[in-house]
Amino acid sequence: MPSGREKASFSEKSARKDAFGRGKSIFLNTKTSKKMPSNRRKVSFLKGELLILKRTEQDNGVSNFEGGKWDIPGDKVEMFETPGEAAVRETEEETGLKVAIKGIVFEHSNLGRRKNQVFTTLIYLCGYDNDSEIILNPREHTEYKWAAPEDILEMEDKELVSYMKGLILAMNNK
Repeated sequence: MPSGREKASFSEKSARKDAFGRGKSIFLNTKTSKKMPSNRRKVSFLKGELLILKRTEQDNGVSNFEGGKWDIPGDKVEMFETPGEAAVRETEEETGLKVAIKGIVFEHSNLGRRKNQVFTTLIYLCGYDNDSEIILNPREHTEYKWAAPEDILEMEDKELVSYMKGLILAMNNK
């Protein structure tokens, strides 16, 4: 929760007020990066691999939104929390990793038809300690893996959350 000393941007204030935003973290593991075969699409902005998590099919007996698909750490913003604070908190809750935000890299908005509300997701590039151990929250995710951006682009759409390929392609164009 903010201490009152930090200044939130206009967009962060709006997301915090409505609590309809999501903060997500994307970070790269350069220790495990592989050489990319020349026949693959080059993703020049991203070097290394991204941590992706497989969402559980259900949470407390309720069908999980985009359950069974690969995603990045993060979830909804809590009251009086900025999307950045949510990304840091959720990443630690879901993976045990402590991250530091380096900047916003992607924004994705969609209409939540059940609630008839627009949800906005801000995705942050984060740094972390490469020696940290990943410990998944089994209520939220069943497995994790480090995946090169070009490998994610080759995955079938039905395996990924709806914004994943757009995220990779948008980051490549920066």
